[in-house]
Amino acid sequence: MRITPNKPLIDFNENLEFIKEYDYDHLIDRLYIHWDLLTKCNFDCSYCHAKRQYQKLNQWNDIDIFERQLLIIKALSISTLPVFLGLQGGEPTIHPRFFEIYNLIQDQILTKNENNRLYITTNGSTNVFKDLNFNKKVFILWSCHFEFKHKYGKNFEKFIDNIKICVDKGFKNRVNFLLNPDPKYWEDTLYIFNQLKDLNIELHPHFLYNDICENSYLYEYPKEFYEYFKDFNKVNGNYVFETKDNYVKINDFLIFKHKLNNFKNWKCYHNNYEISYNGKISNLCKYKQVDIKENPLFFKKITKIEPFICPYNECNCDGLLKTYKERV
Repeated sequence: MRITPNKPLIDFNENLEFIKEYDYDHLIDRLYIHWDLLTKCNFDCSYCHAKRQYQKLNQWNDIDIFERQLLIIKALSISTLPVFLGLQGGEPTIHPRFFEIYNLIQDQILTKNENNRLYITTNGSTNVFKDLNFNKKVFILWSCHFEFKHKYGKNFEKFIDNIKICVDKGFKNRVNFLLNPDPKYWEDTLYIFNQLKDLNIELHPHFLYNDICENSYLYEYPKEFYEYFKDFNKVNGNYVFETKDNYVKINDFLIFKHKLNNFKNWKCYHNNYEISYNGKISNLCKYKQVDIKENPLFFKKITKIEPFICPYNECNCDGLLKTYKERV
């Protein structure tokens, strides 16, 4: 079935039974790897789940030894399945060897498979982007944090200018609008949305949650929030929901507005992995950890994605919403 972007064929007021959910561009037989390059950041956002996670372990504000980071790159370079690697943190662009790591990933990972990709998650406040060499397989994922408006200069100029630099270079860009339920941030959120909507880049309303799953309940968003941001209803989305006879292709805003994020007991082709800053690998939602030093062939040994039955009440992470799911 060829799905036409943003042409909903479903009335949300109907009593619908969805049988499939997935991201239109998501590949089942590809590994989606989220690598925390470090646990340092030049921001201190109140909702940062990475900070909460690492502070519990006394590991916030840390950078791992470079030898282990080279081992991670090597392990990903020999993966049997293609990989879509994300550099996260903390803020990955403040890593003292960021450019060296970026170039190694291009040379040793992106060249190995035509479906290999890299994305860089950034708060957009640093100065690396003017020196970032273009690669068509690299995506820039910008996260606008309105609690730290003062880090972006007057009227968010630095954030906007950095995005324009990468647009001019030819990078694919996606902007996460960190949707804070506190009304004092709403005016700035719409301001940035209106500044960027004509740049021909992907705009993504990003909700805040406490954890990825199990305790992943969304922050409490008042009814006024959905009315204030009603323009987000029209933002293009890649999430496909199918019934036996129909489908809809929507974004996160509509998913959470209509509470379409419960996949408990569905069959999920879970292909998302997280690598902590110190080389611990876990399959998101399953929590079982292995050490890259003890398992350097971990990704090479994954030859097929086997589904599991989702045990959780909610799926609030946009990365996991992309995963292909079927109602059992």
